[in-house]
Amino acid sequence: VVMGFGLLLLVLGFSYKSSFLPFGFAILACNLFYFGFTFTEIQDPDKGMLYRKGQLVGYVDASYYLPIPYIEILKKISTEWQRVEVSFEVYTKQNTPLRVTASALFRINKDELALVLLMMPEKMVARVRDVLQSALKGLVGENTYEYLLSHKEDFGKKLEEIVTERA
Repeated sequence: VVMGFGLLLLVLGFSYKSSFLPFGFAILACNLFYFGFTFTEIQDPDKGMLYRKGQLVGYVDASYYLPIPYIEILKKISTEWQRVEVSFEVYTKQNTPLRVTASALFRINKDELALVLLMMPEKMVARVRDVLQSALKGLVGENTYEYLLSHKEDFGKKLEEIVTERA
């Protein structure tokens, strides 16, 4: 609407040789400046989620997109592999202190994008870190030190199952 008004003032300024010409240029320049900054590029591994008036409309793959100002919002979601590391001290079942360090790799698939929306994508790394830390505390706390040393592979599989289920 405003862009059309700017073009109208520009045409009136050329046709009537009046004072509409500077106003038309000013409105047109402001609109081009605004649209230039709302132009969004989504690169290949990332996805975009398009909201119109606060409601999710759809997903945008790697491309250029110009959202309608004040109506549409485009949020970028990174689908690359991300690493989360956790290091803390925890006590075993026998009250033996252990220094535990764990790392997890995760990424967001296109099928999981709808679920990520509910959890706020920008807080996804913190959520995975919290789930990893609570799962480690639970598993280490209910087992003895000797059991943890002798069954490392089983411990890793249980941890992976818990983190995959909760995160």
